[in-house]
Amino acid sequence: MTGNAAKVADCATSSANIYDIIRRHAAVMPERPALIEGSRIICYAELAQTVAKQAGYLATLGVRKGDRVGLLLKDHADHFMLMLAAALLGAASVSPNWRAKLDEKQLIAKLFGLRLLIFDPDVRAPAGVPALPLDEQWNLCVSKSSLHEPVPAAGDLPFRILLTSGTSGAPKGVELTHAQAFAWRDIARTALNLTTPHRHLSILPLAFTGATMLNLPHIILGNTIELASSLVTPEEFVALVKNHAITGATVVPTIVRRLLRLAGPGAQLLPELDYLVCLGSPLSAGERRDAVNNLTRGFVDNYGASGSGPVTFMSAADIERCPDSIGRPVVQTQVEVVDEKGRPCPAGEIGRLRCRGPAAARGFCGSSSGAAGELFDDGWYYPGDLAKMDADGFIYLAGRAADIVIHGGSNVYPVEIERVLMRHPGVRDVSVVGVPSEEYGEDVVAFVECSSAVAERDLLEACRRHLSPYKIPKRIVFLDELPRSPAGKVQKQQLLDRFLEVQSATARA
Repeated sequence: MTGNAAKVADCATSSANIYDIIRRHAAVMPERPALIEGSRIICYAELAQTVAKQAGYLATLGVRKGDRVGLLLKDHADHFMLMLAAALLGAASVSPNWRAKLDEKQLIAKLFGLRLLIFDPDVRAPAGVPALPLDEQWNLCVSKSSLHEPVPAAGDLPFRILLTSGTSGAPKGVELTHAQAFAWRDIARTALNLTTPHRHLSILPLAFTGATMLNLPHIILGNTIELASSLVTPEEFVALVKNHAITGATVVPTIVRRLLRLAGPGAQLLPELDYLVCLGSPLSAGERRDAVNNLTRGFVDNYGASGSGPVTFMSAADIERCPDSIGRPVVQTQVEVVDEKGRPCPAGEIGRLRCRGPAAARGFCGSSSGAAGELFDDGWYYPGDLAKMDADGFIYLAGRAADIVIHGGSNVYPVEIERVLMRHPGVRDVSVVGVPSEEYGEDVVAFVECSSAVAERDLLEACRRHLSPYKIPKRIVFLDELPRSPAGKVQKQQLLDRFLEVQSATARA
């Protein structure tokens, strides 16, 4: 980033309201596109005015500082602008997945005490909460509203609630403050070397943390975000990059794998990209190398969570040096691997991962706890992952704390087995889980998704060569496709449930 835009981006302090910097962008570079949605182009001058008018209308509806506003909206520009409008007022927005079941939407509205819910007319909204459709009447009321002034000294105010699932599957969230959003900007700018104006392609659902993690820094930096459908095909993605002067994008592992199949060996599919960030779940070492060699040298694999924000951005150089790791901690973020008593583990020893810094959240809201092993304690956030760290600071995941397989009293880390199986050229993806065993407590079962014909005996032989006997899978189950969440994470519970159902049916037969 250069010139006036850089000065504006740097003037934000930890106490600023996010809207303050948008208004400054509008004064310095009013005609620069901020949001692009198809043929709709919203420059920074229009963005600042529309957000202030939307905030003005929200205020007439009773939204005040400290309130929570639900955005049950699809992935369009007004969704993004209403998030900023709520922030202007000192309120926090929360975006339930518009595709979610009605019961889940209802639960989110109840848990987070929504003052108001705004929904797209073709999306079913839950009952029991004040709600308005984002329709022509809404737009008319916004157009007639006065420009609202931003709440000052907003640094410690939550402006966004990031959703994830708790221990029982019930929604939980963490609050992201204005100050933490500026810390996210600093991390993204340093990690991705955002030194010139960028046009960022956003294809992640705006309800997802990953979309906020990368979209928000670009708006704070005065860049351009182009919004596209999360259902974009690999061919459409490539066309958008090449025809719309895209300089960077964020994707999930599923999209990376599809792009790799489209690319083939020998040439880079997207050489024009300065960065292509993959987030949601870690890729295998081979996939990372293929992405660097066949997609773009700007490929970056990210590790982060709602509670921590971005923790690592693994560059091409990192991938070449330590392809099995998830990289080293980003600036401003302290990361440790500790034992059950919170004592740092020696280099190379597996323990619980924890992190803290100005980008990390302070705690949960909506539910008292997160997924198994995920917690906030004494200023640290524990994402629930097991890991080890080498002497150079590279972090290696060893699986989720809840995913450890205890076989005959010995701990088995699924990631270790998954890495061995992923080395086979015919294996596209793999997930290892523990299943109940009368004799050993739990047995190891590997679920494998293949790109070509693979013999079970070959995979078992590979395990025998590289793993201790108690770590070798008792069963290898081949699937056409592993079940994944919309963010691309393999749903291990679904795999276990499916295995137990088949096992039960077989026993009854």
